[in-house]
Amino acid sequence: MAVKRPNPALWLWYSLGGRLPQSYREWVLRDVVSRTWLLRHLLRTFLRLLIPLGILYIVLSQFGGPLYIILMALGLGLIVGLYYSLSYASEANDARLRKYGYPSAYGSTIRDNRFSEEDRPQ
Repeated sequence: MAVKRPNPALWLWYSLGGRLPQSYREWVLRDVVSRTWLLRHLLRTFLRLLIPLGILYIVLSQFGGPLYIILMALGLGLIVGLYYSLSYASEANDARLRKYGYPSAYGSTIRDNRFSEEDRPQ
């Protein structure tokens, strides 16, 4: 049975922190435990950071000042935001799964089991 994927508008809503209908429950699980889960998490975080950084750019550019200082400040904000998000990526994805009725640390357990099975000698 194929997993139901969200359309682009629903995916954007999901990426910005919104909740999808329960019919996408299996897709969310697959999204959080796939081999590329960390890249997907970083992409969602990057999208969430673009909006406030874009607004901040507009505000700061109204005050004048050198453009390179504004861009460096925004770049530093992006780096700090991505670093903080990476620090809690596993917990954030587990919390995302709890919204859909999965037990606590379910995604972490699946990922840990998969990696431990891959590391076992044959």
